[in-house]
Amino acid sequence: MMPSTARAVTIHPVANSSVAYSQCFLTSSRDGSTEVLPIKYASSQAVSDENAKNIIRNIRNLQKLECFRRFNEGWDGYQAVTSSPELVEKLQNIIRLNNLPRQPEIFPISDGSIQLEWEKENGEYLEITATTDDVWEVFQLDVAENEKNGQINADSSLIKALIERFYADGLR
Repeated sequence: MMPSTARAVTIHPVANSSVAYSQCFLTSSRDGSTEVLPIKYASSQAVSDENAKNIIRNIRNLQKLECFRRFNEGWDGYQAVTSSPELVEKLQNIIRLNNLPRQPEIFPISDGSIQLEWEKENGEYLEITATTDDVWEVFQLDVAENEKNGQINADSSLIKALIERFYADGLR
């Protein structure tokens, strides 16, 4: 049974002989008990091929988004709102159907938005804040730590093109 009010989320790694797995945990604010959701995803750290890593990240992101769908109001222990089912579904479709060149790290934000992050080994960083609006906020940091802010239409082909441009120089 899912707790009526969740306040904290922890991604908890559990080691396996060949692949690391994680589960999504919700902690009840009522009695402090921990509820383990039946969501497991493989960690890409145990896989060497970049294509296979991206597939595993894809599955992990789809499952993380499903976990976000199950959050209750106040999931952060304060007054966080839940992400709308429409936003979660839109992001799942972008991740599932669009074959992104690189999968992002995905995080819920207390205002109900969902943050997608990409970071290269050289320190360059790209962030998209997805909301229920048709235009999403974009933040980019280059290797010299110059910031660039902008917006992008919440269209899967435009998002894919932005990520491709971000990785165009071949750096991971």
